[in-house]
Amino acid sequence: MRIAIIDTSTTRAAIISDGLREAGLTDLVIIDHATGLAAQIERAAPEVVLINLENPSRDMLEDFFA
Repeated sequence: MRIAIIDTSTTRAAIISDGLREAGLTDLVIIDHATGLAAQIERAAPEVVLINLENPSRDMLEDFFA
């Protein structure tokens, strides 16, 4: 299962990805900037998207998947 981690904090993204790897989930994509976010997600083709709720791009993602 491919998981996209979207976070502008590289430290927080690393902590999340380390935890997921420890749980056996290794197909991870870290996206650390919002420029071209929809295209980056489309290229990564994840089954799961994790995004910080404080990230303003979250609203754009809702429109993208609507």
